[in-house]
Amino acid sequence: MSDYLNQKAVEFDKQGAKWRKEHTLDELSATHIAQAKYDGCQLIIDTKNMIAVGRDGKGKASVDHIIHECAKVFGPDLVIWGEVYEPGSDFYTINGAFNRKSAQSHLWFVPYDMVASFEFDEGYSDVPYKDRKVLIDACMLHRHNTISQLIDVREYSPGTYVKPLQLAKQLVSQGGFDGLILRDPQATWRRGTSKEGELIKVKPSDNLDLRCVGVQTGVGEKTGRPVYTIDVDYKGVTTRVGSGVPHDIKDVPKKGCIVEIECMAVNPSNTLREPRFIGIKFDKDKPDA
Repeated sequence: MSDYLNQKAVEFDKQGAKWRKEHTLDELSATHIAQAKYDGCQLIIDTKNMIAVGRDGKGKASVDHIIHECAKVFGPDLVIWGEVYEPGSDFYTINGAFNRKSAQSHLWFVPYDMVASFEFDEGYSDVPYKDRKVLIDACMLHRHNTISQLIDVREYSPGTYVKPLQLAKQLVSQGGFDGLILRDPQATWRRGTSKEGELIKVKPSDNLDLRCVGVQTGVGEKTGRPVYTIDVDYKGVTTRVGSGVPHDIKDVPKKGCIVEIECMAVNPSNTLREPRFIGIKFDKDKPDA
């Protein structure tokens, strides 16, 4: 099992072209369930074979307690998707514990979808998401709250929340979340990427003009060619940026210039979350911060 076998959420602009022509992101607040996208690590649990794998398709030795609790709470012969999480911890701490080769019993789990094992094997379930979620909620009600390490996903019914992007920004600002997932309550489950609005990922982003305070050169593992990263300063804190940096040295920004950086959010430590280089700001000589 691995992530590509799931029904994968993608951004609105990556849904099918025909579907996008008939919808706007804002109008989906009236039709789609909104779920907080937890800032953790995706886990796929198979209670038939009592195994679990991460996004990389590899088994995780850190989560045996979660596998056994899911088997107890939900039952056998199921495949369950969710997020490994730890309240109060940042992604880097959670990810480090998740990938350790030993039990990490402090990790929690947020289940958000489930199909029967035979449906997973066939790659399709005709049960609408709203009914799959009813089963999850019913099982979660009967767990032992005093010992359970299963967390109910934070959810907003259609018509009860603001514009999706606005809600995503609110969640990110609270900490512990990195966006929003919109779900069509009528959607069946099928293996592969969402194309008809079944699952839509909503992640906010900010653009900042910052000073480049350093340039590093490395060697690509696969190509053997030079690769470049840059350091940018935001309020006295340095963040390293690799995504989007050109491969040709003549296009790489020089130390001291102002560059435009897109990021999902600014962390409480003033580092940038998921930064990406957009371009050099030749018309500016002062940063935003």
